[in-house]
Amino acid sequence: MISKTQEDFWRCFERLPAEVQQQARERFQLWQKDAFNAALYFKPLLGDVWSVRVNQQYRALGRLKGSLVVPVTNPVRYHKPARLYRAVLRAVGFW
Repeated sequence: MISKTQEDFWRCFERLPAEVQQQARERFQLWQKDAFNAALYFKPLLGDVWSVRVNQQYRALGRLKGSLVVPVTNPVRYHKPARLYRAVLRAVGFW
């Protein structure tokens, strides 16, 4: 898998708590080695939008296009499934 980010992703990433940033980096390294490692919960949510677990409270979302994943939002705080799906819908322009 290949990941490609945009500048606004990094601006938002910098605003995350330092601990979450570190966890996201660690998860990204694992994802690069084995995107489907069970610890990542890398799964489709809606259409070409996929989710990967950063920790129990944060998920990262991206669009899968072949072997390229383009983050559509920074890791989002996850309280309830409904919140995650609203974030997905906003990210893909349906909300």
